[in-house]
Amino acid sequence: MKTKSIKGIFQQTNKLMILVAFIPLVVSSVFYSRQIFIYQNTINNIEEANQLSEKVDAIVLEEMWDLVFGQKTVAQVQETNVIDELRSDLQHIQENTSTAKELNILAVAFRTLDSLETYQQQLIDNILKDEPVEKNQYVMIQVDSVIDLLSDILQQFVGVEISLASQTNHELVQSVLLLILFQVVLLLIIFAIINKNRRFVRDNLQYPLDRLLDLSNELSQGHLSYRAELPETPELRTLTSSLNRMADDLTRLLEENALKQYHLAQSEVRVLQAQITPHFIYNSLDAIVSLIEAA
Repeated sequence: MKTKSIKGIFQQTNKLMILVAFIPLVVSSVFYSRQIFIYQNTINNIEEANQLSEKVDAIVLEEMWDLVFGQKTVAQVQETNVIDELRSDLQHIQENTSTAKELNILAVAFRTLDSLETYQQQLIDNILKDEPVEKNQYVMIQVDSVIDLLSDILQQFVGVEISLASQTNHELVQSVLLLILFQVVLLLIIFAIINKNRRFVRDNLQYPLDRLLDLSNELSQGHLSYRAELPETPELRTLTSSLNRMADDLTRLLEENALKQYHLAQSEVRVLQAQITPHFIYNSLDAIVSLIEAA
């Protein structure tokens, strides 16, 4: 496994810090996706409520009049009961609501549907009993009032949904702006930390390491008088101090070795001198004797 340098470790740490800076953005994106989903449900509720209101105004009253005047049989009405369809549509809208105000309005709409269903059943009973048409016409007056009430309730629900959608949209915009501001501030803080970290690496690691490299290069070239400045970092301070001390020891050993070599040379010279002096005296006396004999 390749060992990473100290600088590489810090670079990896900086990358991790940047990654961490983007984690809140991811989390907030998930959160706002949910908010947008709720907003979309509100818009869907508005569309479905409007369609339901149109169905109430256009279909329910017409179908009941068809029942009264014999355009549709009781079996046909019971088979494709428009009120059951309205209740199913309301239940679908209810599944996408969460506030108490929405649920209260829908609860009133369900009770209104129950009343409408009651009047429909009265019409069916009157038809099955062959009651006069006038009696059913009186019921239809009540049905007309209930339909108008149901339509008004649905429009009231639409108004509440529009208000909620507007409020949700306003909160979303504010939250997005706050999120952007928060992310900008967070990124500025991260970049400031990275810059500070870079200066720390440069002053406490990179420069001391460069000085150590210079020291080793100078010592390898025989410049034993070169020394490196002690850094503030404890580990590098210990290492630099050890190299400086090693250079001092090498200088001292070389000086001691040179001194020993000098003393050794002096000793050899004295030995040679001690050997040369007797021979010189002997030769001188021998020359004197030879001169006397020759005279």
